[in-house]
Amino acid sequence: MITTLGIDLASQPRNTALCEITWDAGAATVTQLQLGALDDETLRRAIRDDHAKVGIDAPFGWPAAFVAALTGHERFERWPSLEASELAYRETDRFVHAHASKLPLSVSTDRIAYCAFRCARLLSGLDAPRDGRGLVVEAYPDAALRCWLRGSFDTARAPSYKGEAGSKRRADLVDILLSGLGEHFDIKDKWRADCVTSDDCLDALLCALVARAAERGETIPPDEDLSASARVEGWIHLPRPDTLATLTD
Repeated sequence: MITTLGIDLASQPRNTALCEITWDAGAATVTQLQLGALDDETLRRAIRDDHAKVGIDAPFGWPAAFVAALTGHERFERWPSLEASELAYRETDRFVHAHASKLPLSVSTDRIAYCAFRCARLLSGLDAPRDGRGLVVEAYPDAALRCWLRGSFDTARAPSYKGEAGSKRRADLVDILLSGLGEHFDIKDKWRADCVTSDDCLDALLCALVARAAERGETIPPDEDLSASARVEGWIHLPRPDTLATLTD
């Protein structure tokens, strides 16, 4: 029996969600799903529990070119002659865009940076390689759905499942996701409803599923050309297609 943990990290505890799944003998059970009241110390304790893998929806690093540009700027050096996109996006962001038709938010130019600040603080001092070789992996729930459910409908052009306006979309996604996981995946009716009510809860569930896929070697690691940047910038672990139903094996 093993457990995986998923954290939909936000800059504030009230918008952070956590999901734990127990995997045992061809079956799986969601044993915890919580939204809010998740401060840094609570999350640190959860991460340090005896989990096989932890998936976190937050950038683990910044674009190397952006960091180098800021370091040079501090020293009054000339600003590099780079395209804005080279400073805004990591190699893993470009990889996700190519493989899942979804461009992640820029950690150097968008508000997701506040979440990244918190993630760096949480993982500081842990044995947590940014490329996912250790306990934690960087997850991107929206892109994971696009990989797992690619054969079900056109996820590339589907409407967003975020916010109040996305509740109908979430209801459809939860039905398809749980159907794909199969009859040996168990989740309480209340928590299933929470995943429809809250995109944070759904994302936490997806992070725990990505953690399971990573633990089984069913996510896509960086290739040799990208491994060096992944160790510095972080690496979003996308699940391999057609692996959803095998997670409970």
